[in-house]
This record gives sequence, structure tokens and C-alpha cells, in this order.
Amino acid sequence: MPKRSNEFQQLIYSIQQCLAVGAIVTESKFLIDRQTGDKVEVDIVIESIVNGFPITISIEVRDRGRPATIEWIRESIGKHLTLPTNKLVLVSKAGFTKSALIKATENEIETLSLEQAGNYPWSDSTKQLAKDGITLAVFSLSWQTYSVDYTTIIRNGQKLTIDQNSLNDCIFTGSSDGSTKKLVEIPDLMLADGNVAKPIMQKWIKDEKADFEVTWRVPKGSYLTDKSGNIFALDQIKVVGKSSVKKEVMKFEFNKLQGMAIAHATVNDIVSKIPSGGQLTLTIIDKGHEESLASITLPKEDELGRRMLAIQLASDTNKSC
Repeated sequence: MPKRSNEFQQLIYSIQQCLAVGAIVTESKFLIDRQTGDKVEVDIVIESIVNGFPITISIEVRDRGRPATIEWIRESIGKHLTLPTNKLVLVSKAGFTKSALIKATENEIETLSLEQAGNYPWSDSTKQLAKDGITLAVFSLSWQTYSVDYTTIIRNGQKLTIDQNSLNDCIFTGSSDGSTKKLVEIPDLMLADGNVAKPIMQKWIKDEKADFEVTWRVPKGSYLTDKSGNIFALDQIKVVGKSSVKKEVMKFEFNKLQGMAIAHATVNDIVSKIPSGGQLTLTIIDKGHEESLASITLPKEDELGRRMLAIQLASDTNKSC
């Protein structure tokens, strides 16, 4: 498995996600050494098609307190000599020594460093975010009970119904593709659907009520089969549950990268399943007269499941994006 990146690498990855429109950006990707066949890990890889030809841009990131030296340049040149790298970009948080810059230039390697933004003319919207901060909320949805509306069966003058205690044993069959699932699995699938979960999240943002009830009108022709083999036409499924929310205010740092203004904030372990050291990074690129770009980067190992993210201005919890 690729290693988990440090905060600076994740920031650079988030920036590239904003900028690389139409390209595939991958963090901690393995490229194949064409001489040995070995897998070699690269911090960030951007893959694109230019004029019909595949192009691979490799980015190596160094997060240290001192400027990167010529030794790192030499090491990177050797590393990428037999990799399918068309362009190499080296990013050092503390910049580069003079000899390192000369070596990189002579080998057509682009070098970038992160600088303090100082008096950069931030847009009004970005200034407001800087003043208020942003509240990041992670929603976790869980169901408590569910019920079904179905058509009863009349057989030999007797009305057949589904025993509520045996609902979990029923099999749900959808009409669209004929696929079958245990009925007890359906509430989880409902809450994993963004179209179902988003209104729940929006309702919480509005009134902060944790309880919710959702109803799914199943496709026409869907039915339930009980453990005795009886088939019941199904109308809808209702789910009652609760949403739990973990919130944290994100405060921004402001920097410049190659003439672009970068506002970024990072939180650690806001989702309980993120292993220690995992980060969630929010990055905004302010390009002056152009429209600002934004990106949220989640740890790759995290499986959010039924969790959803909401971003709120800290000064006004009724606003979200």
C-alpha cells in the first residue's frame, strides 16, 4: 500500500487537483522502472493526454525546515531516469539552495517553493473566509428501525401478512434488474445513496435535529419473499434513524506558490476511522481576476461509508457549500 503522505504533500496534491483540469492526479502512485520492472513510488503523478500523446508529470515533495540541497536534485534525477516521467517537478516547502537550483535548471527540472503570502491582494470572499474560518462537519448516518408497506395476499379466503419479527429474513427483489438482497441490507443501501443522505444533512444544517425519517418508493414490480416462499408486492420502505455529527473549525494558512495565492487548512482524525496521522485538507486557490478554485482531499485509506461532509461558514451556520 502507498504510504500516507505528510500534510505538505497532501497540500500540494490538493493544489494539483484544483489545477489539473481534465487530467488524472494520483497521490503516492507506483510507476514501473523500465529496466528492472520494479514498482517505484512517486509522491504525486499527473497523467494527461496532450495532442493525442500520453504525458506523465511526476512531482516529488519535501517538507523540511531547511532548503533542499543539490543532493536531493541528484537523487531525484537518478530515481526518474528509468521511470516513465516526461516532466519532473520538485517542490520544497523551504525552497532550494543556489547550487540545487542551478542543477535543476540544467536538467530541465521545475522547482517550486511555498512562500508566505504577505500582502497578496486576496479577493473579498477569501478574506471573509480568513476572518471567519470554516466549520467542517462530518455526518454519520445510522438507522434504528425500518418498516415496509406491501400488498397482502388472500389465499383460500385467508389474509397472509408478513410477521414483523421475521422481516429480516425476507428477500427483496428489485424490478429493474431482478437482483435480490436481504431486506435488512436495504436501509444501509438507502443511507449510502447521496440523493437520500443529502436532504438529511441539509435538514440538520437548518435546525440541527439528529432524528430523521426517510421513505423510498421502490420501483414498480419490486417484491418481497418471506421465509415460507410467499411473494408480496412492495410499495415503499421507511427508515427511522439518527445522524451524529463531528465538527471542527478550520483556520487557514496563506501562502504563495509560483505566483498563485493558496489558502489551506488541515484537520486530523475528524473521522473516527481515519488512522492516527490521517489528514483532511481543504485548499482554495485565489487567482486574482479569475474564478477561485477549491479542493477537499480525503485520506485514501479512509472508507467514509455513510458519512457525508458539509462545509459551513463559522460565522453563519445557516450557510453551507
